[in-house]
Amino acid sequence: MATSSGGFASTIRAYKRISILSSVGLLVFGICGLVMTGLAQEAIDLLTRYKYLPWGASMAALAIVFMSSSTRDPRYYHASEWFIVAAVMLLLGAYAFLPAVQEMMATYSPWSDGIVLGLQIVVGAIVAR
Repeated sequence: MATSSGGFASTIRAYKRISILSSVGLLVFGICGLVMTGLAQEAIDLLTRYKYLPWGASMAALAIVFMSSSTRDPRYYHASEWFIVAAVMLLLGAYAFLPAVQEMMATYSPWSDGIVLGLQIVVGAIVAR
């Protein structure tokens, strides 16, 4: 975290300057680095062994996207958008922590996985605008 005179505000300003294209580039760069160094499988094993880790990372990433968006004020969002975001966050939490939801997801996989991924993308788009 920045410790200069700006403190937290300067960190927020830095997040606001992140562009979507550079973010995607950094994501691809990081994933390729994991694959090239042979750490990808270990990372995948860790994330699949502990379902709360990807959930926590997803929530942190969503917070970063929200902080870097141009519409951080809740007044700019429609009530239905808040409902969609909250519902998907609850679904992800249930998937991470409730065995019954995990079993249901496994039963209907890959369709359920694709639907949840699509919902995450929608939520990301809502929060990032």
